[in-house]
Amino acid sequence: RLTAGSGKKISLELGGKSPVIVFDSADLDAAVEGVIDAIFFNQGLVCSAGSRLLIQENIYERFIRKLKERMTHLRVGTSLDKGIDMGAIVDVSQLKTIQKYVQIARDEGNDVYQECACIPDSGLYYPP
Repeated sequence: RLTAGSGKKISLELGGKSPVIVFDSADLDAAVEGVIDAIFFNQGLVCSAGSRLLIQENIYERFIRKLKERMTHLRVGTSLDKGIDMGAIVDVSQLKTIQKYVQIARDEGNDVYQECACIPDSGLYYPP
């Protein structure tokens, strides 16, 4: 409100929750890959990780189906491998924090979708 009508240029920030916005004019397959890269790159430990997803209503169901399908094929493993979508969690305390927040989401009645069948047996990995 302070700058409205003043001609001043401003930039707004969403509190560290960088949004990925998908409109019905988007190439949905490319947008799915963009979402995967935005949130899973560096295990999401990037200040600009796409941790908020805003989808135009008329494509919501179709986009979520495509995203869920892509998530079944996520490649999880050592971050030194360029073909990996998501690497290991940085340490045990971070893994426990992630587990706690996912459990809170479940306890609050939220839908949690985790369908990655390729979690390595050893290391600090959590299903995306």
